[in-house]
Amino acid sequence: MWYMNEERELLRKMVQNFTEKEVKPFVKEMEEHKTFPREIVRKAGEVGIIGLTYPESYGGSGEDYINAALAIEEIAKESNTAAVCVLLQMHLCVRWLHDYGTPEQKDKILRKIIAGDAIWAGALCEPVGGGNWFAYNTKAVLDNDEWVINGSKIFCTNAGQADYYAVLCITCEPNPVEGRGTTLIMVPKDAPGFKVGHIERKMGWHGSATGQIYFNNCRVPKVNALGPIDMGYYACTSSSSNGTILFGAACLGSAEGVYERTVKYCKEREHVGKSLFDSYQVVRNKLAEMLVEIEAYRVFIYGICETLNMGMDATPQLVAAKIKGARLFQSIASDAMELHGSNGTIVECDIERFLRDAMMNFFGGGIPSVLVDNLTYFI
Repeated sequence: MWYMNEERELLRKMVQNFTEKEVKPFVKEMEEHKTFPREIVRKAGEVGIIGLTYPESYGGSGEDYINAALAIEEIAKESNTAAVCVLLQMHLCVRWLHDYGTPEQKDKILRKIIAGDAIWAGALCEPVGGGNWFAYNTKAVLDNDEWVINGSKIFCTNAGQADYYAVLCITCEPNPVEGRGTTLIMVPKDAPGFKVGHIERKMGWHGSATGQIYFNNCRVPKVNALGPIDMGYYACTSSSSNGTILFGAACLGSAEGVYERTVKYCKEREHVGKSLFDSYQVVRNKLAEMLVEIEAYRVFIYGICETLNMGMDATPQLVAAKIKGARLFQSIASDAMELHGSNGTIVECDIERFLRDAMMNFFGGGIPSVLVDNLTYFI
């Protein structure tokens, strides 16, 4: 492919080895016991995968989105869950700390995240408000040099596993027109008044912890505000959007993983003396159609990565990539299930796991139906 070179080929082989050694043996543990893959995240930091999106000054290897996407694509071929757990430390909510944290915070905390020694979480969603952040109820008020936070968050990824939480709070009378009313505040897990609540049982992403967190007069230093006070909406949306491309890379990689398993199955599964692949043109055609969709999305994803590497805005393309990625992964997994027949429903086959994880991509990182509406603003 046009984006590959010797350095990136070496990176891909390194991540393939990492996935074979660290990710593959842990998949069963995640699926059966819902265990968070902390050791996978730690070792991803150790070998430099998490640092692919961070500057060298904080222990990274430079901000190259193609390299980052390559790494996530390879991990996702084996486990979409593991890929998501790693990518959430590579960009997205962690970017808020990179862009708005103090030099001391970045030197102390960001370095640990890049090294895989600390886990970060973003806490946005609430029981009310939906996608309207200005209607949320979690509030923070200043008391001398401390923020006092009261409220709760739901669907917090890495709840109970994170060492630090970036919490979106109402800090003044909301004015959605001006984007004023919210502030991002960093809360360490040992902050007084902070509590982890119920951890959800999900259909997919079994190794990724999702749950509720509570704040009861939770106190943190004033300096823990990330970005401009009362302007958290802009801090959130302007700083983390580029990381959406990694969700696309995860969907691409998992679609490839499903496809490779399905081709192998169709060529090995015998039916009346011949393989399914040799017996039925409809099977061959379906596999060809699946390949067309995967390769078209690959070109789209890495084209966006190159745009980001050039420092150009790609907001509508990123939104479109998130929409298409979720749909592609679900479509490929569904087709694979059909081609596997009853065997696809067996846990050891992997296809049912990928199909469950595919459905999770319709919610994590943005619901496609909502994103489609957002995309209309660029038309």
